[in-house]
Amino acid sequence: MFDPLDLYDSPVVEVSHNVVEPYVSTGSSKVNEQKNKYFFEEDEEDIPITVLDLPAIKYATPNVVLTVLKLLRSDTQLNFKCDNGSNTKIESEEDIETFCIKREISKTCQDEIVDWYVNRWPNSLLNTLSKIVNKIPKLKTTESKDKLLGYYTSIVRYCEQHKQTEETEVSTLELILKEASLRISESCGRTAFPSMYRDFQFNNLQKVIQLFEPSMTADNLGWKTWGASMVLSQTLVEDDINFDFNSFININKQKKLRVLELGSGTGLVGIAWAIKWKELKEHNRQNDKSIDMEIHLTDLPDIVTNLKKNVTNNDLDGWAFADTLDWTDPSSFIDQYGEEQFDVILVADPIYSPDHPQWVVNMIDKFLTPGGICHFEIPIRDKYAKERQVLVDLLEENKFKVIESKYEEGNDDWGLVKYLYRKIIRKK
Repeated sequence: MFDPLDLYDSPVVEVSHNVVEPYVSTGSSKVNEQKNKYFFEEDEEDIPITVLDLPAIKYATPNVVLTVLKLLRSDTQLNFKCDNGSNTKIESEEDIETFCIKREISKTCQDEIVDWYVNRWPNSLLNTLSKIVNKIPKLKTTESKDKLLGYYTSIVRYCEQHKQTEETEVSTLELILKEASLRISESCGRTAFPSMYRDFQFNNLQKVIQLFEPSMTADNLGWKTWGASMVLSQTLVEDDINFDFNSFININKQKKLRVLELGSGTGLVGIAWAIKWKELKEHNRQNDKSIDMEIHLTDLPDIVTNLKKNVTNNDLDGWAFADTLDWTDPSSFIDQYGEEQFDVILVADPIYSPDHPQWVVNMIDKFLTPGGICHFEIPIRDKYAKERQVLVDLLEENKFKVIESKYEEGNDDWGLVKYLYRKIIRKK
């Protein structure tokens, strides 16, 4: 059976099996006095905190612990990188309020955590809401994963031991247990990560694309955005010639460009194309150069539901269509949309099975019009060197000509990856 984890080496997080006692905040203890002694000339706003400054569930109120766990949530990622607040300072009351709303931290919880650090367990480094929302999220970048995991697991253990408390506390403890479990998942690599949003920003594209990624339940690879999609999207949108309608007039006489993406996954490539076309059309409208285009984002049925959601969330209803296209049997797609061929086909990271080269070439051969263009982006994975060569051979056999080829590099969840970009044309 094909195991998707063979595609990458997920970072291993070692978790100690020793009993972890609940962390106790140092507050205004000797540790804090030492901080003041050695940093007396430094603004307290710039003095970092440690895990020891976080409230232990054994002593703090449930709302205080829940608030801390929400502050430690992973932020929305931008281009596979997560800004945990290390470079951005939240200063104004309006920004603080917006931050708390996004983290689902109520006014009651805000007041309780400030009271904790002012009166219950005094700590001058965290005695205002501004200090709390600026310092605690930074622990994700300044503290080791092991220390944070120790803190999270101490909370989980406490919640499990105290499930039979008063009914008024049970619901809050369940919320705490859920948040702590999510923080542990977020610390254990992409394959364990819960459902998330990612933002993608590209040169030459005004709009920031936001994609929803479900957790990788049952190792469904189509629920993750892969690095090849980001690299291909940038390659496409940074060069306006890819969207020059005049270059396709000899291909399509009806003044409508038809685009198909194969194996869209979360939809990044197709969505980037549609947004770029939408932006150019809005610009050209002023010059009376209205251009029509339709793009179809396709994948398997269990992936298409999320794909449609991402199309809608990026305001592309009516601009882009998401539907099922099975590479082994495209009949349902043909029944719905007809057999008219496409001027452009987009394909990112299509090879993770020995069968894929033949299937992909079959789809291109069936759906790409004579003179049409296909854009490929393929990761250079040692495991699939044979399949890449088979793909190249099959394209040549089917009279597809490579008109541009280059190696590129880009980030993924597991670091820097090398890619091969190819632009091919179907000979007339």
